[in-house]
Amino acid sequence: MRLKKTGSIALAAVVVALALCGCSSEPEAANTPSPSRSSEPTTPLAATAAPTPNFTGAIDYDRLTGDAWMTLSALDKYAACNEFFAANIPGEAAMTQNSTGPEVQSWFTKRLDVVQALVLDKSNDLNFEAAKNIVDCLAKIDNVSEEESDGHKGLLSEIVGLHQSSIEGNHLVYIDPAQITRYSDGNYDATSTTSLPYKALSVEGYANNGFGDMKGQLLMTYYEWTYEEAAYRYVLTSPAYDTTVPLYFGDKPPIVVDPSRQNARADQN
Repeated sequence: MRLKKTGSIALAAVVVALALCGCSSEPEAANTPSPSRSSEPTTPLAATAAPTPNFTGAIDYDRLTGDAWMTLSALDKYAACNEFFAANIPGEAAMTQNSTGPEVQSWFTKRLDVVQALVLDKSNDLNFEAAKNIVDCLAKIDNVSEEESDGHKGLLSEIVGLHQSSIEGNHLVYIDPAQITRYSDGNYDATSTTSLPYKALSVEGYANNGFGDMKGQLLMTYYEWTYEEAAYRYVLTSPAYDTTVPLYFGDKPPIVVDPSRQNARADQN
């Protein structure tokens, strides 16, 4: 994906390989039940070493996994994901083209947290399958080429890594909604790799992997507003301090939350 001013310069799409924090190891339970397609995740068989499931919400495996998922259209997949999030995020906010950067980041973060809980619950192999499929609803896929965005590839890679890791405390990395520094003043015009226009929104802030008073890495995240789904899709994250990656907030100056970022670069020029 590349972002650009209307009729001018495009932003190079670069994905940052985000480091996850390392904590103490925790062994995975030796006894796990066979996959079940019930409406609730199954509970591990009683054993002293069995981990407590992380996901206690509702999920329809028949819709979100297997051949049924593969046969759904893009909009039907999003509808299935929407039902999943509505069931697991009470009072989830509705997104509009006028939603602000903090509102979008908070909305997206809550969705990521639900998916993370699903991935970390290894009591049912279908949890991992469903989490990978749900990425199709969270991140941009080009409507013409059907090519996944860098954000899609990066998020899927993080989910796979989280599932494979035995390190306690690993988590998905994203901008902490409470640590946003700047965001675009509304949506602005951007173009995809197939030169199709779309509406973008930018959010700058610190990652959620800080320790105590230490902040995580300063990141820049871009979203796409989708009219059909009335939602935002994740496009790209890049390090804000990387001088090779131009930051862009659209034609209008960004809204500044952190005064220390008031005079930081905010344009592709």
